Amino acid sequence: MQKEFPEIETKRLLLREVTPDDANDMFAYLSDENVVKHMGLDPFETLEDAIDEVNWYQSIYKEGTGIRWGITLKDSGKVIGSCGFLNRITKHHRTEIGYELSKNFWGTGIAGETLEAVVKYGFRHFQLERIEAFDRAYQYFITKISGEKRL
Repeated sequence: MQKEFPEIETKRLLLREVTPDDANDMFAYLSDENVVKHMGLDPFETLEDAIDEVNWYQSIYKEGTGIRWGITLKDSGKVIGSCGFLNRITKHHRTEIGYELSKNFWGTGIAGETLEAVVKYGFRHFQLERIEAFDRAYQYFITKISGEKRL
């Protein structure tokens, strides 16, 4: 992985490194059982849970096994979700992708805007040849973005 955390900008979003200062925003959506039910997590109960999540994001980046961007609204600076790669195997040019998004923003196109930017970034800057998704909606979207089956 790169040393400086990369930022990705889209029309409405800044995808950036999250910090402990973002813990309140993250707690707001990660405490919602509808958001976390497909993540294999229980809803967060304390702000400390969100800080632990920030620390985990930082650890996977430092270790080179993944990267997780905070999905941040340009107009307010509010973090409304995250998206990124996990279980990256540089030698094999492959990784897994995942995301979560505040329920307040479901159906607004933000998930698609985020996934498109992250997938394109992965192919261009991490020299990925395969991005795996374990959710059919992710698989469809990644295939659509990449223009071919690289899943």
